[in-house]
Amino acid sequence: MKTKASKFSPAIIAVVLVIVSAVIVIACVFSRPQQSALSLSVEAVTLPVSSSKSLQISCSMEDAQYSYEVYDEEIAKIEDGVVYGLSVGTTSVRITATCNDERAISTAQITVTENPNDPVVDLPQQITLYLIDKNQDDAAANGCNSELAFYSYKNFQATVSGDAVKIKNNVISANKEGEAQITFRGVNDGSQQIVNVTVKSVPVEIENLPNSLTLSLSQQTQIDFALEPSYYTGQANIEFVSSSGILQIEGNTVTATSAGSAVVEVMLNDSKVAQIEVLVEAPFTCALKAVANCQVNDSTILLSPDEVGTFTIQLLSPSGEPINFSAIEIVTNGVELKRDMNYFHVSTISGGTITIYVPDLGGKIIISVAIS
Repeated sequence: MKTKASKFSPAIIAVVLVIVSAVIVIACVFSRPQQSALSLSVEAVTLPVSSSKSLQISCSMEDAQYSYEVYDEEIAKIEDGVVYGLSVGTTSVRITATCNDERAISTAQITVTENPNDPVVDLPQQITLYLIDKNQDDAAANGCNSELAFYSYKNFQATVSGDAVKIKNNVISANKEGEAQITFRGVNDGSQQIVNVTVKSVPVEIENLPNSLTLSLSQQTQIDFALEPSYYTGQANIEFVSSSGILQIEGNTVTATSAGSAVVEVMLNDSKVAQIEVLVEAPFTCALKAVANCQVNDSTILLSPDEVGTFTIQLLSPSGEPINFSAIEIVTNGVELKRDMNYFHVSTISGGTITIYVPDLGGKIIISVAIS
């Protein structure tokens, strides 16, 4: 019996295998990613501080656009392909090139060195500092700084002439009022810079003073005030002075010893900066009236030279009742006073005072006598 031959002959199978292999090879070839035509390389850069230098970029496409990312922007910056040295140190830059939807990335090192043409420190020739030890923020906001921090491009030695300032590491601080000179010298290259420093006290003013005070006899009060600005630390010698005999002043405490009016002068470091009007009210009132050869101005009697003036006095209690002259005591100083019933006759060579006491009511009134 004959066996039936296979439907697929070896020749046909071989052809099929060849076709399948060709398809696989073609698929592998076309599926392989194409290599980018954009290539990029950048050379490392070394430049002195405070100088600039262009990046050396090699790119396969002339029309490529570049972006830059510096890792430490305190050391260097890049603008339009130009590197600027900001401070001594080493950092790196990441450059990205793009062209026709293709992109390439490269990195390069940037080294910033000392600049031999720069001064030892970046400071002006003249600086001003102020004596401050509190509220530094307020002081700085008003332009008053007690210290100055600076950056040095190189190692230096500092020599201070005078005791107005102190220097520690990279900070100059005010020590006392006055002048000082700091000489900076480069350790390695002998470069030198001289900085003159003036240390001042912060300008001071007295604030919150009253314009006037009204006191009763024997009353005691304190004059409140404030020194401005709050960060002032200089000398502040404050005095309250009055030439009137109706006040007693100790420090900023005022005591009314007699009735009348007075002026308190406010002195700051021996200079008058303000004045305060003071009225001391008596437990009784005194009304003067000129009769002959004199003038009356409030509690002052004005006389012509070599004249005897005549005047009257009316004294009233707090209830408005007249006070009898038998209840008063009169003391004179520098004047001659005579009484004729309700009239008083006064004369003086160079002026003086008449003091009237009412023992039952307490207190006194001082009448000034002056030559007009």
